[in-house]
Amino acid sequence: MCGTDSKVTGVGTDDGPGRVLYVEEDSDLAGLLEAYLERERDGITVEVCDDPRRALERIREGDVDCVVSDYALSGMDGLELLSAVREEFPELPFVLFTGKGSEDVASEAISKGVDDYVRKGAGDRLEVLARRVDNLVAGHRAKTSYRELFDKATVGLTVHDPETGESLNPNAHYCEMLGYDPGEVDDLTMTDVSANEPPFTAERAQEFVRKAVEEGPQSFEWLDERKDGERIWVEVNLRQADIGGRERVLASVQEVTERKEREDRLQAANDRLRRQAERLDEFASVVSHDLRNPIEVARSSLELARMEDDFERLDRADEALDRMQTIIDDVLTLARRGDLAEERETVSLREVAESAWGTVETADATLAVDPNAGAVEADPETLRQLLENLFRNAVEHAGAAPAVRVGPVEGDDGFYVADDGPGIDEADRERVFKRGVTGDDCGTGIGLSIVDAVADAHGWSVSVTGASDGGARFEVTGVETLGEAWVDGA
Repeated sequence: MCGTDSKVTGVGTDDGPGRVLYVEEDSDLAGLLEAYLERERDGITVEVCDDPRRALERIREGDVDCVVSDYALSGMDGLELLSAVREEFPELPFVLFTGKGSEDVASEAISKGVDDYVRKGAGDRLEVLARRVDNLVAGHRAKTSYRELFDKATVGLTVHDPETGESLNPNAHYCEMLGYDPGEVDDLTMTDVSANEPPFTAERAQEFVRKAVEEGPQSFEWLDERKDGERIWVEVNLRQADIGGRERVLASVQEVTERKEREDRLQAANDRLRRQAERLDEFASVVSHDLRNPIEVARSSLELARMEDDFERLDRADEALDRMQTIIDDVLTLARRGDLAEERETVSLREVAESAWGTVETADATLAVDPNAGAVEADPETLRQLLENLFRNAVEHAGAAPAVRVGPVEGDDGFYVADDGPGIDEADRERVFKRGVTGDDCGTGIGLSIVDAVADAHGWSVSVTGASDGGARFEVTGVETLGEAWVDGA
């Protein structure tokens, strides 16, 4: 049977004495050891049990700080009891106290994880046992208190092996944060919990662990992946620590997903404000500079018309006013470019191109759309503006009756607009999309800037090359496209 001790209150906690379970069939020896330990060690109480199987059940009930066991027991010897205890309670101190042991028994006990091995006998054997039990109980108490604090922490805590990166003994909050049950995380590695896409790779995480050992504490934000696949942002603090005589790295991990999302929203808002400020500066520049010349032309023409009754002067003034209107329309398009791709849908490239062609003064120019030009994902209104400006550019710069073509680019990730005019010098191809660059006096220098802005808002790229017949070929790539068959069947 296993006895009880009425003196014990708060057993196994920091508020009471440490509880030693002594497994011994010799009742006289058990009583002697119980009396000696409780007399010589104020912080120790002893519970005696003469049945190893009942002793194992008692250990499962909790509140045991150390097990002292004889080797020669009925039904289950001390080594078998040690194996059973280690399987369920690997941290619980266990002392083998026997008078019938041997070197072989001692060696096997050590291999099974015994904390101490003391031979029974005369002299100071009881004092030796008392000292060792006292030390083991104190160590177990300290470790238990540390573990309780560790588990009750409101941040995720885990310990890393600096050699392998393996996560050891994570606390409950860490497990909950990553969506694992406590029993599932004993063998987790950084590969298991990291997002594993650059720069959040297991190799880089291991580098932080190494730096914590070699250079000192490390703090950083990291992208983790929960068991269910959800990704969360965490703030990690690493510090080298000596735990149980081994070099370890203690990790404090706190989820900061909401904070990170707020920061991202704030950054996006700041970026929008910055772009708006840039557009205002651009608008002011156009108003102050680009409109000045046509205003002067209109004013001078009107004054001369009044003086000379010259109606041709009025025509020049009208042309200047038309030019100002074009500049204003183009500038407004640029000023609103933050909204250029908000309403995306699947549209027919052929239909949008033909619609855009109808809004441009094309004179004798012709348009041919490749039958393989299918559908694209785009904001239909701003796609039309992009095509209008490319068509207008061709009509203004490609000669008297240019032939304009629209079709898919090789690789089917975009489309082109080409003409058979003189083309664009290779040295000028990089700068044609900058505002204010124009090939003659009739252009505003803004049209191709609009093309670039619309493409950028959609996440596309636009470039200019030479067409097969010598003209200019503008290619818009990175476009999500669908085949013509889809359009016909829509």
